[in-house]
Amino acid sequence: WAAVESAQAVPEDELPAQLKGVLDSGSLTWDPALKFALAYHISNATGTVIWNGTRTQLATPVAPGQTVMVNTQVTVPAQPGVYTVTIDLVQEGVTWFSGQGVPMAGVTLTAQ
Repeated sequence: WAAVESAQAVPEDELPAQLKGVLDSGSLTWDPALKFALAYHISNATGTVIWNGTRTQLATPVAPGQTVMVNTQVTVPAQPGVYTVTIDLVQEGVTWFSGQGVPMAGVTLTAQ
């Protein structure tokens, strides 16, 4: 399990879209038929995950060494506060990549 992410900043008034570049730096092809998807976790100020976000299915298989750009939809929490959005990959019913020790980038989100 391996991935490298890069984020492109999106102005707050353009949420919920966020463009992610994801590099398959492992040895396994991420095949959408095997339920690989991009998703996210929303954590509160204490670091507790309050929900796991919607999955964005990969359009095509991603081979090792290949990068894919994915537009993922991030839903802003209704409750005002400061949150961390952590983009993560998941193989549905198997594992989250972060659960396998793959580091994931997080960004701060302030809901008003």
